Amino acid sequence: MNITPASESAIVLDGTINVDAGVVTGATSISSTAFTGALTGNVTGDVTGNVAGNVTGNLAGNVTGNVTGGLTGDVTGNVT
Repeated sequence: MNITPASESAIVLDGTINVDAGVVTGATSISSTAFTGALTGNVTGDVTGNVAGNVTGNLAGNVTGNVTGGLTGDVTGNVT
């Protein structure tokens, strides 16, 4: 099924989630097994899985696993 809005319009789901030109806004939770493209904005909650690419911004919390690549900035806490 294809849903095509009128020109200069967007699709609104449940009065909250907006889909306009392939960009989804207003969703409080999105699940996927294979995100592609940039993830921008603030992430609150746990991130599990592998991250390939650059992470820019502040990271608060614990990191478990291997870090490959450069680390720039201050590290506070234990590094083992």
